[in-house]
Amino acid sequence: TLKVEHDPELVDAETIGQMLTDELTNNSHDRQQLHKWTVKLLHDGAVEGLTLPVLAETAKDDTNSNLVDHMGICSGIISVVSGMPPVLIKACHTVRRFQFDANCMMVTAAFGALALGEYDEAASVAFLFAISEWLEAQATGKARKALGEIVSLRPEYAH
Repeated sequence: TLKVEHDPELVDAETIGQMLTDELTNNSHDRQQLHKWTVKLLHDGAVEGLTLPVLAETAKDDTNSNLVDHMGICSGIISVVSGMPPVLIKACHTVRRFQFDANCMMVTAAFGALALGEYDEAASVAFLFAISEWLEAQATGKARKALGEIVSLRPEYAH
């Protein structure tokens, strides 16, 4: 993939895309190489009106692409279904008390990503939050153990 950075005030993305397409068709000696590449224009929603010309390799086999897509969808759903129940339970208890905490945000983020079709993002949220919960439990356990040891040092009688 080739991404072209340009100043949109001097030349627009459509012109660069057309130039790349012309260059490919005029200077390609191997017709198989020509059909291997496509020029696309990507629109960036984060920046108003930003369009990037991109030269990308055409997918060779749609069946493999579909298989990878389905595997990504399945792994994202499995990650959320296996990682979110404890968080969902905590979020439900918090919402019943009319509060909103990190558990609620993580449930919202994971299921929102699923609803938007961003299965890899949903899996990332579930995985990273599960790791953070585990690290928090480890730290809490160590802190309780240390406090227990401090409390056991107190004298039985004060003089």
